[in-house]
Amino acid sequence: MSNLILFLIGAFFYVFDISQRPQYVKQIKRILKKNGFLFLKCMSAEETNIPDNDMPHKLSESEIREHFEGDFEIQKIKNSIFSGTLELELKALFVVLKKK
Repeated sequence: MSNLILFLIGAFFYVFDISQRPQYVKQIKRILKKNGFLFLKCMSAEETNIPDNDMPHKLSESEIREHFEGDFEIQKIKNSIFSGTLELELKALFVVLKKK
């Protein structure tokens, strides 16, 4: 059994191919303790400055729920941004999940 109670992921989930997402969720579930937290930041489906068929893959709130709701309690999904070296502030989602 894992002792991990907190897992932070910034800009990671959305770079996987869509077909790999269930495996990703399975592995996060495996390494997190019950009631452990996952903090996830991903590109929002509302972002229009990146083509839809390009990386990073965009995610909507409903897609987050679809992938995580069975194994995690969704504590919060909040609109956010990615800022950095680009002149643009790209729309993102910040998600707090608690393992059931």
